[in-house]
Amino acid sequence: MMNQPVRIITGKDKTSFGGSQSWFGDKLLRNSGCGIVAGLDAVLRLAGIEELDKADYSEKLTGAAGFIVPITFKFFRKPFNVRGREFLGSIGVSAGRFKRGIRKLGENMGLKLRVQTIHGRRKAALDKAVAAAGEGLPVIMLIRAPLFNVTLTSSDGKRHETVGFHWVTITGSCSENGNGAAGDYIEVSSWGGKYLISRSDLQGKLVGTKLYIVSRL
Repeated sequence: MMNQPVRIITGKDKTSFGGSQSWFGDKLLRNSGCGIVAGLDAVLRLAGIEELDKADYSEKLTGAAGFIVPITFKFFRKPFNVRGREFLGSIGVSAGRFKRGIRKLGENMGLKLRVQTIHGRRKAALDKAVAAAGEGLPVIMLIRAPLFNVTLTSSDGKRHETVGFHWVTITGSCSENGNGAAGDYIEVSSWGGKYLISRSDLQGKLVGTKLYIVSRL
């Protein structure tokens, strides 16, 4: 199953799989703007926009940052490393700010949106999320794993990223490179690419997830 996210034309015969926070001009937002990307991609899909060129998308992304706003520390002065990553004074977009912000962003684009939290045990909740994505609805997941970082592997197996706090768009479920059971991995859009996350990682004791279905009222 797969829910195709918005495609961004990034070059000749090149498109992305959803947006990327790396396209922000602001360094802090490049570091903490994943929730803004997930929110904008959901709103664009619900507005019926399936493809944009990168310049248009980047302009909309900058505007979206005024509605879906990361938590920042006003008196933060100097970056430092936390578990091998540079901390720039923001802890990203909270769940509450995401839900409020995406509704406001939708209103700004002429849409009334509903943000439905998926409840239940994690396996059942992930099953519901994948089913909703299969129906064409934007499904957003917040990963919270400060003590046990979760690994995202690119669909071609060449890139591996670990995250402790990260927003992604769920697009379906699959096996890794054709191996294993069909639903062993959750397929997501992140950083403009297609990534796989092991269900066993997401269901670990030290990992928390928040799952949201975004739809029009």
